Amino acid sequence: MGLDDSGLLLFFGGLLATFYTFFHRRFLQDAIRRQLLQRASASRRVKQKTPLLSDLLLQSLKKRLLGLAPRSWLERFERMLRRAGYRWGTGDVIFLKGLLTLVGFSLALLLAPDSWRLALRGAVAVLAAAAAFMLPDFFLIRQAQLRQRQIRQSLPSFIDNLITCVEAGLGLDLALNRVVQLMGGPLSDEVSGALTEIRYGKARRDAFRSLSERVNLPELSAFLTALVNGEQLGMSIGAILRVQGQQIRERRKLQIREEAYKIPVKLLFPLVLFIFPVLFLVLLGPAAIKVSESMFR
Repeated sequence: MGLDDSGLLLFFGGLLATFYTFFHRRFLQDAIRRQLLQRASASRRVKQKTPLLSDLLLQSLKKRLLGLAPRSWLERFERMLRRAGYRWGTGDVIFLKGLLTLVGFSLALLLAPDSWRLALRGAVAVLAAAAAFMLPDFFLIRQAQLRQRQIRQSLPSFIDNLITCVEAGLGLDLALNRVVQLMGGPLSDEVSGALTEIRYGKARRDAFRSLSERVNLPELSAFLTALVNGEQLGMSIGAILRVQGQQIRERRKLQIREEAYKIPVKLLFPLVLFIFPVLFLVLLGPAAIKVSESMFR
């Protein structure tokens, strides 16, 4: 192994160690933060530890990256993080994208065969760096889709429990708080965040609008809009909840029927590519063998 290969291995090892440290620390901090938000009361104060030198260096690097990134990028990453349910900062995502880009580029150069030309190795390295750069975007989009699916599935049960609490004599805020305590999942986390904003003085309409923008789910947006408008008009909250629950269930049934109608189209490709050739081979194979034997006798 030459000097260049040894230097490349050391460089790649350093990048991999930095990536592991950052990635592991961020996920561990995110998990601990979620547990603290669920278990800690509003009056409990969390003591902050003295930051380490490595944390200070990372914060300085993130600030420089934030200054270089376009504002449209920052707003886009912020929306993606909120919809995916992560409480990271945009600087964390930009730092992770840059780190993954360097790792992908170095890994492609390290694993490329020596028989390839320099231009081909450079092109492969650039493609690997571009794929690594887009990897956090694909991950966040996938997580946001899974989170929306979970919220859509839990919304009817959430409304049913809310109806029970309202008919028992609780106010809207107390009923929402009670249902959040009874149910877990992404929907309860988002509603709990909206209730926290309301307790800190934010108007209910504005808090629910922020909730709709974070989740980006039409069913939830329609439900929150009807809830706010009905309360301002003096309508019965229980009646509004029953109507919205019925509409959401009907919309859910239509979505299930639509997905069922798409199944034959989705099955067409695997049938043609995998099942039909094997079926033809089983049915026509013996006949083809007999015909070939009779022709070559």
